[in-house]
Amino acid sequence: MGGWIRPFRTQVALAALAALVAALAGSGFTTVVGPLLHGMLAGETGSWPVLQLAGLVVALAGARALSMWVHTGLMQGVAQKVLSRLRADLHRHVLALGPAWHQAHHSGEVVARFSLDVDRVELTVGQVLTSALRDGLQVVALLGACLVIDVRLFALAFVVVPLMAWPVSRFAKALKKVAVGAQQSLGGLTVLAAETLQNLAVVQTTQSEGVVLEKADQEHRVYLGLMRRSLLVRGAFTPTLEVLGIAGVALALALGVRAVQQEPALAPKLLSFLAAALLVYQPVKGLSGAFGQLSQGLAAAGRLTEVLDAPVMPDEGTSCGPLTGALAFEGVRVRFGDDREGLKGLDLSLPAGKLIALVGESGSGKTTLLRTVLRLLEPSAGRVLWDGTPLSTIAPSSLRAQVAWMPQEAVVLSGTVRDNLLLAKPGATEDELWAALTSAHADTFVRARPGGLDAPVGERGNQLSGGQRQRLAMARVFLAAPSVLLLDEPTSALDAEAQAAVEEGLRALRAGRTVLMAAHRLETVRDADLVVVLRDGQVLKQGRPDEVLAGGLPG
Repeated sequence: MGGWIRPFRTQVALAALAALVAALAGSGFTTVVGPLLHGMLAGETGSWPVLQLAGLVVALAGARALSMWVHTGLMQGVAQKVLSRLRADLHRHVLALGPAWHQAHHSGEVVARFSLDVDRVELTVGQVLTSALRDGLQVVALLGACLVIDVRLFALAFVVVPLMAWPVSRFAKALKKVAVGAQQSLGGLTVLAAETLQNLAVVQTTQSEGVVLEKADQEHRVYLGLMRRSLLVRGAFTPTLEVLGIAGVALALALGVRAVQQEPALAPKLLSFLAAALLVYQPVKGLSGAFGQLSQGLAAAGRLTEVLDAPVMPDEGTSCGPLTGALAFEGVRVRFGDDREGLKGLDLSLPAGKLIALVGESGSGKTTLLRTVLRLLEPSAGRVLWDGTPLSTIAPSSLRAQVAWMPQEAVVLSGTVRDNLLLAKPGATEDELWAALTSAHADTFVRARPGGLDAPVGERGNQLSGGQRQRLAMARVFLAAPSVLLLDEPTSALDAEAQAAVEEGLRALRAGRTVLMAAHRLETVRDADLVVVLRDGQVLKQGRPDEVLAGGLPG
């Protein structure tokens, strides 16, 4: 967490200075209040020194209030800056993480870290550290005042301070362990909620609400159990420190009263000492509360650090131009995390400028091959060559500028039509956007929607039909103008009318490009220049459509 605060150390230093001024004003108040109270009790209320002391008390109180206001404002500002930078860094890092990391982490868990963990860090910086810095300096200043007032009373009253180290360390370990578990449990609840919302139609149509609620209840019981442990530990922490502190003050008071009986002139000192000792109580209580919250903040920071420390795929390497020769696979093997192999020593050469149909039953390796071209999957053995250059040596950004992918289900983000188109070309003009929509046969339905380019499309494009989503995704490809197009059966889930509209746009999109198309319809395969039949991650057969389709499409 210190690394996130370090860039704002000047602001934190100023906040610490303001807290120090407030602490010194508070301790100064205690040194004045003793003589003031003694003068009042002795009947000297009309004397000028007493009035001066009263005015000094007011001045010190005002200085303390102003300093605390400055301190809180500065620390809250730091908290917002840390939060803004943390969210930006987290977002940037998550987008740069490779597919393997995302396959190992549920999207709901990632969302939990963006929301719950980041909010916990904000609370820690904005409130906990603010309180800890202010109260910690106040405790030190008041203890210093007690020491200056009378060394003997200080030694008696605060002999218990070293004894507090043991319970504090024990509470720290217990709270951190519980806090980590609680954050993980909250993440599990977020994962469950995200899965339920993403698949709400399936849950409702299969009447699985009871099963989902039971899982949620189980996770809630785990979370509540952890929170009960946390509350027990935190509840015992403050009273333990209070008992130890009050025991010390009572011991000092007993000795002080006896000393005053023997030497009445010590009365103002005893009153000042008691004022300082009793004022220590409130900041110590604040520190104990901040201590419990700090454990939760550190646990959240640890979970965020796990994400930020995960290695990303570096955008390094050579640049590549449009594919002009061939895309070649040499002994390519692709292994998944569960040790399954998607491609098993694949040898294949795909000529540039051709329509190549990839045919095979589900699980044969078609999608794996397409994802390998995009470097969404990395070969565990062998290599893929782009005009003779290994893909592993080409910068991912350069490669992906030349390749576009249209999966079975079009990816449309929430926002407007314009927002989705600008993903492909951020600086595109209005004319370029409409030209792309026209090429994709999407301009008609966009013009018909209120707002046109600025019409909202809903979450994941749920305000558009399946065919409209595919045509909007196709318009993005027209804007990107890639040299290689990857089609993963983009019309398989459409009805006949929508399929016809999308295929008309695809014919225009394929012109002049190298196209790798995962196919399952005979009429689509017959249009191909080359048909490659895959089975179990290997090439079973390849050739011209009439050669491969003799006797029917291999299954």
